[in-house]
Amino acid sequence: MDIAPVISKKRLLAYLAKYISKSEVSSISLSDLMKGILDTMNDDSKCVRAIQRFFIKACVERDICAQEVSHILLGLKLHSSGKRAFVIVNFNNKRWCPLLNEISDESDCASGKSFIEKYIDRPAFMENVSLWDAAKKYNALKWKLLPQNAENIVRVFPVVNLKKDDDNDKYFEQQVFLHVPWRNEDNLRDENETWSDVYNRHGLSNVPGITDLLENVICDNGVEEEEEDIDEFVSNFYEGELENETNEEWMVCSSMGCGRIDKVELGKRHVDLNYPWMDSFELYKQYGTIEEFQNFIREEKKKSESNVEVDDSMFATNLNVTLSCDQQKVLQLVMKQIESIECNQSSDICADTIKTCIVQGKAGTGKSLVIAEITKVLTQKFGKQSYVLGTPTGVSALLIKGKTVHSIFRIPRESKNFKPLMGEQARKLTNEFENVKFLILDEYSMIGSRMMGMINRRCKEATGNYDEDFGGLYTYFFGDIKQLPPVKDRPIYSYNQKCALSQCGYNAMRNIQSCIVLNKIHRQTDNQFLNILTNISEGGVTKEDFEVLKTRMKGVTFEDDAFKDALHLFATKEEVRNFNISKLGQLKDSNNHVVPVLKVEARTNCVKAKKATTDEAQGLEQNLYLAKGCNIMLRTNLWLAKGLVNGAMGKIVDILYNVNTEVSINHPTVLLCEFDTYTGPSIIPGSNIVPVPTMFSSWTNQHNESLSRIQFPIALSYACSIHKSQGLTLPKAVVHIGEKEFALGLTYVAMSRVKSLKSILFYPFSFARISKLNSANLMLRNDFLQYISTKCVF
Repeated sequence: MDIAPVISKKRLLAYLAKYISKSEVSSISLSDLMKGILDTMNDDSKCVRAIQRFFIKACVERDICAQEVSHILLGLKLHSSGKRAFVIVNFNNKRWCPLLNEISDESDCASGKSFIEKYIDRPAFMENVSLWDAAKKYNALKWKLLPQNAENIVRVFPVVNLKKDDDNDKYFEQQVFLHVPWRNEDNLRDENETWSDVYNRHGLSNVPGITDLLENVICDNGVEEEEEDIDEFVSNFYEGELENETNEEWMVCSSMGCGRIDKVELGKRHVDLNYPWMDSFELYKQYGTIEEFQNFIREEKKKSESNVEVDDSMFATNLNVTLSCDQQKVLQLVMKQIESIECNQSSDICADTIKTCIVQGKAGTGKSLVIAEITKVLTQKFGKQSYVLGTPTGVSALLIKGKTVHSIFRIPRESKNFKPLMGEQARKLTNEFENVKFLILDEYSMIGSRMMGMINRRCKEATGNYDEDFGGLYTYFFGDIKQLPPVKDRPIYSYNQKCALSQCGYNAMRNIQSCIVLNKIHRQTDNQFLNILTNISEGGVTKEDFEVLKTRMKGVTFEDDAFKDALHLFATKEEVRNFNISKLGQLKDSNNHVVPVLKVEARTNCVKAKKATTDEAQGLEQNLYLAKGCNIMLRTNLWLAKGLVNGAMGKIVDILYNVNTEVSINHPTVLLCEFDTYTGPSIIPGSNIVPVPTMFSSWTNQHNESLSRIQFPIALSYACSIHKSQGLTLPKAVVHIGEKEFALGLTYVAMSRVKSLKSILFYPFSFARISKLNSANLMLRNDFLQYISTKCVF
């Protein structure tokens, strides 16, 4: 009989695990298995009986390999290896290249590169992906994310184990290289820092299971806590026995625990699950009930709309402002148009006046200032009801104190649903435009032909004048046609218009009567930077331009700390999402503790609504990952007049629940947020905090099924797409222009968000990336510029 006294929980678990996983006698081969079955059967037995017995024995009597046992002990899901590949990470052969000694035009997939070299040259959107995750979760040929059931099997050489009588610096070094994102190994460790210090500084010791592993291998006392109340002699005897015992491989795997190799999903870490999320509202009870928090914005908007007063400060501009000659031309044209209006009102004969005008100007030429001056003049002459300010996005609407064209003209999200307004809606639009004389549209490059056609038709409906473009209103188009074209619409300079609405918009822009070009740039004062931006906008970047831009690339300039809080601009939504999630996982509080993350799941009416894209759900994401103190962006216009617009940046202050009705931690009731642009009342006196409730979105899919989603209208904003950044002026920016120019003007818009070259930091790109900006669309755009130049006012 095998007897062992139970002296501790650890000893008991070790004993049980050892015998549970004990190997059995090797299974016989399948051919011998079938032969044994046939020997026991009669000649007249049915064949199906033999096959049944064979399958039963083959399933029951089998070997369990060491790798399978290790997976079971680690709690890892077992997968078929049919679709999985092996990736070797070999630290013995460090043929590591400097990040940017020289950027060549050759392919990154040069033959003979080790995986470590490929990792160093990985694309920008993987900047915060560790070597381990890159090897396990990505196809290194195109750096495409693999499905979870097809992730690679990673083998690391040399195998460095923790040792009891050693400083283990080699082990800590390897773990840092594996689990901390890096490009240049010299930047991983400070001069006087040990690898153990780096390991702890990056919080690797907080990964579930690692702390236990270190204690099991390094500790001096073997069994160390929760000893049973036993005789001291017996305790000391067994402690000495355990100390001299060598842990088997399965024991090391078991002590590592789940999560040692794979990172735990945000929202499911120990720190996330153990946080008392539902207790937060106790801190805010004095300011109202949870229902009052939910309805705060709606009720305050009602109060504001019922007590509207003209705020002269909205139209005030700097009294000492000096307009350039080009800017003055715009004001002079406005004054002529005002004279024409006064002539018509007095029944005097007045010569025909220009009614449509494009004000073309690069980023930083003071277009917003000119708009402010125009509104000031019009307010003084006719009152603030005499003009309408419209833009395609909420962010640009906020900059000029206007509204989006969707809200002004009642334009549906789906163009197929556009039709003439009827009944009450038509009457309201007519009343709103009763005194309107001027229509000012900003960021016109982002308004496509179809959208322009809808605006044109709505203007005619509003004024009743169907004979003139835009209903006979004095119409100004401000913007830079060299910036990004519209999304999901054809640009106004495209010849190939495929529907009646698009053709209507195209024809209206071809009938433009005048054009004024703003040439003087006020945003950028660095002439060298200005010349580079001009060359990029025209598709003519030189080698000299590239050499200048190279000085602002990561790995060449070492100013990463100065840009640690800067907004990152990416070319694609996927890159934005990956970076935001990565930054959220690294968020720490003032005490340098990891901040808990909450996974907020949307409520949907069916499975198809759950699988719908964010765009289909009108900006509402299926899953949000949020934390107190994280950076966010508003995804809808909650209160345009007070700065709560689509694209407004802010932070989450707290996450609140209605504990009386909400039973799921994944469905909070209200987010307390702080937005820089918010100018309305706060629910907490003396602060800029506003409660943001969930939003309901419904739509019809291609099968005419009604789908709906309820979610908070926000997104993380450590990074932003280049499209979303258009119209913004940023103090600093980290720019990732991507592998190709998939939208005309992408690189130009990204680089022109800042005022100087010193305010921008680039992720590395080759000269080939920016030397091939010419395209068919560029030629069409140049044709349009040539056409409107014939309408220029000199």
